[in-house]
Amino acid sequence: MLKAIGNATASISNMPIGVVIRDGRPEEVEAITRVNVQAWRESYTGLVPDELLAGIFEERKSVRERFFEARDPTARLLVVEAADQIVGFAEGGACRQEELGTEAEIYAIYLLDEAKRQGIGRQLMASLFEHLRAKRFASAGLFVLVSNTPARRFYEALGGTPGPERTLDVKGIPLSEVAYRFDLGVQEGDPSAGTARRSLKSCRNEGVTGSRVCREGRRVGRHATSPRPWRNLTQPRTDGAPAYEKFFRSDTPLQADRLRHV
Repeated sequence: MLKAIGNATASISNMPIGVVIRDGRPEEVEAITRVNVQAWRESYTGLVPDELLAGIFEERKSVRERFFEARDPTARLLVVEAADQIVGFAEGGACRQEELGTEAEIYAIYLLDEAKRQGIGRQLMASLFEHLRAKRFASAGLFVLVSNTPARRFYEALGGTPGPERTLDVKGIPLSEVAYRFDLGVQEGDPSAGTARRSLKSCRNEGVTGSRVCREGRRVGRHATSPRPWRNLTQPRTDGAPAYEKFFRSDTPLQADRLRHV
């Protein structure tokens, strides 16, 4: 049984004055990437070899660009803005890593050191959890470096339950990670709960990779048997099937994007 999230629906009125959490925009990709790179260097120096932190701007920028290009209706990218500058961000959506054992996944969360220990990270996670809950995901998870003690304490303070560990090979360098899982509070009796995981499993059984997959397992996009506009796929259906989609992309996220912190 997963632990419940602490105060995941807390009002952002507790935020420091002048700090806001809002949706990120495609034109902010470079600013978001700069935060990503700086946050890595502030948090991972001494935890990972220096070569993993060098020359990563273009790679990180490409990851963020693909997020906006995908237009996944289950996913959301939130930024933290202070004094008209982005100082942090988080993104999440349908789970891409089956070993997490959750329906949703926190793809990334990063804050600059100057924005930490002010309650901003908690509010950022609360906002993302609320989005995932609204999409009817019952649980969320993420992987974090085993050696990243501050991040692990943060996730545990939010009610995260440690899960299995694994070792990844990132550019020839082994990195040990541990999963954290969160209960989003969606009632088990809700007929829409659990739909994401079931459909993802069925799509994998069909061998669908690198394509858009709707919740009842029907292929769309370039693999569609009967192309139809994206907007129509989010409209109410008459056959009882869920109305919204998610993505399963075999090539994302990049391994390096699994290094997360707060």
